[in-house]
Amino acid sequence: MTRHALALAALLLSLGPASALAQQSEVQFITARFERYVDALRRQAGIPGLSGAIIQDGQIVWEAGFGFEDVERSVPASPDTIHYIGDLTQIFTATMTLQCVEHGTLQLNRPVRLTIDDGTIVSTTVGRILTHTSSSADGSVFQYEPARFTRLGAVLETCGEDDFRQRLAHTILDRLGMSRSVAGFDAIAADPLDIEHRNVERQALLLQAAKPYRVDRRGRPAVSSYADPGINASVGLLSTVRDLARFDAALDQNVLLTEETRLAAWTPTYTPAGQALPFGLGWFVQSYLGQPVVWHFSYVPNASSALYLKLPQRGLTLILLANSDGLSNSFPLPTGDVTASPFARVFLTLFG
Repeated sequence: MTRHALALAALLLSLGPASALAQQSEVQFITARFERYVDALRRQAGIPGLSGAIIQDGQIVWEAGFGFEDVERSVPASPDTIHYIGDLTQIFTATMTLQCVEHGTLQLNRPVRLTIDDGTIVSTTVGRILTHTSSSADGSVFQYEPARFTRLGAVLETCGEDDFRQRLAHTILDRLGMSRSVAGFDAIAADPLDIEHRNVERQALLLQAAKPYRVDRRGRPAVSSYADPGINASVGLLSTVRDLARFDAALDQNVLLTEETRLAAWTPTYTPAGQALPFGLGWFVQSYLGQPVVWHFSYVPNASSALYLKLPQRGLTLILLANSDGLSNSFPLPTGDVTASPFARVFLTLFG
């Protein structure tokens, strides 16, 4: 049982009147059950190391580490383990883009030119890139395309003097005290003239990052690597579940965006014909048993994966980070249904 278990008593208020002792017992049962399921799923997926946290109304109420962040040295994974969070970088990009919109330095209908795989140049808008609907001329088709999302990095550089990496650090990471987050494995090379202590700190953090693993069919891990050490608007950020909990609390408390903008980001996009799509402004959006679910995921083949799932009406968030692709590689999450993930289903069943 983790040291945060008692704080989960708030989750049980919906069960009706109960004594404090009964609530404590129920909390212990639910969290212990959740931990057992998560660890069993981790083993089944062959994930070497997994870090997790549950946030309730801005506070971490459960956190744990499973397995190893470094298998060869038997270093256990923990809530402080630094993971490569891949596609979760997109929710930071979306937040910064919407900040520019709020400040009046960017419009969602601003035209953007994209070069697609065959070399063809197509015209779309900032809003359609954010909603992953840029593959159709009228925005009527959702298709999860991280490569197109990358273009928002250049767009962000037009609404201020900072480049993408600097904007991310200044407006979110430093502002929220996300002290164990680093904007790319190449953060030091990108800032070679930094004569302050920052690069020393970054180097120390990067040396602590969880090793990425490729897992074979028999569940045996082998150290792998990342194809690109840099960061862009789609992928590249390194962070921990505790740091991401800070980001999550700032979102819910309207520190980074106004409530109106945040709620708009968590509202499904609609086609011209009025059909709801499974994505808002930077986030997947769907419904589970009548309540909204807001989420995102990461899939970096043979290296890392992540799941970030919010129940806004409950003020409840689950964050899982892994040092293999096992959180995502077997599940069709890009189609927009988080219940395809057994990790998400366990959480939704127990806490939804």
